[in-house]
Amino acid sequence: MCVFRGCPGTNNMNCTNRGLCNQLEQTCFCDSKWKGLACELPNCEGTPDCNAQGDCILVDGEGHCECYEGWIGPACNVECIQGTQDPDYPSLCVCEPCYSGDKCDIQCSGQGSCIDSACVCESNYKGDDCSELNCPGEPDCLERGSCVLRDDTALCLCGAGLLEITAVQSYVLGTTVQWQWFVGFSQACKESLKTSN
Repeated sequence: MCVFRGCPGTNNMNCTNRGLCNQLEQTCFCDSKWKGLACELPNCEGTPDCNAQGDCILVDGEGHCECYEGWIGPACNVECIQGTQDPDYPSLCVCEPCYSGDKCDIQCSGQGSCIDSACVCESNYKGDDCSELNCPGEPDCLERGSCVLRDDTALCLCGAGLLEITAVQSYVLGTTVQWQWFVGFSQACKESLKTSN
């Protein structure tokens, strides 16, 4: 008569009652939420557990990842540099003040510095996150032109009909006379962009 010794386990239970026992080979086939020789360890998402960016802990009888700083998500596979995990959406990084981007890694839109949890913008930028160009007039360009960045300077471009030819010059190229037209802001454009004090 053969006597089977069973499989490893705790509390005299084969495979800790968390898997199937192959009695011939005395090995366990663990349920998906467990691992180890005796199915005694929680099995967390990620390979290895928690993608080696967190600890696999037992919560309510199941393995859950407790992520290290800078990582979030059920498997600790989402980088979150200057933020925290959204409790309702575990893979969403909620940024700290001054930071933006999927990983909360962009400070003041790249156009300023964070001082006392507030952005201090470079001269050509404004807004809570320094994402807006800072052109003259309030609102920008007095709504009579477009605010653009040219040669590292925020300036107003007048709307249609507010440009004029400021000079005409001719020159000879080979045997042909060429004309060059210079366009600049008309007086109406300049006047339209003046701010009243």
